[in-house]
Amino acid sequence: MAKNLDIPGGFDALKAKVTGTGAVSLGKAIEGFAPNADAKAEAKKANKQASDDLKDISS
Repeated sequence: MAKNLDIPGGFDALKAKVTGTGAVSLGKAIEGFAPNADAKAEAKKANKQASDDLKDISS
């Protein structure tokens, strides 16, 4: 997702924003990095992909 949205710093920057000091929700982090993106839809897609990835690992 970070790559698709062309977020400066990529996944590491997004991860730091949602897990670091002063952490914010994934949607808020997306809004901060890509204000023109549909943050709610992008966060929903990211959460679904993560869930699907976890299912694949469990299988």
